[in-house]
Amino acid sequence: MHNNKELKIWNKPIDLVVKVHAATEKEFKQFLGIAKNTSDGLQTQLIISNPFNLRAQKTLEPLSAENKEIQKMNYKLQFTIT
Repeated sequence: MHNNKELKIWNKPIDLVVKVHAATEKEFKQFLGIAKNTSDGLQTQLIISNPFNLRAQKTLEPLSAENKEIQKMNYKLQFTIT
């Protein structure tokens, strides 16, 4: 009976996954930063639209709350990744 850990066909894919993860880790952090900036921009637009009565407050509040929840999730994910 073969030991899987000794098989090349078992080890090569694992090595590839490790290499891909290492190569994309910095890009993923950058993506999260871009997502944060986009979310901050959206929050600003929601705040700006309120004084101009572009949308009813009852419409804006749930959108703002949902955006804030996404911002918190993004923040936690950014600092979970080392």
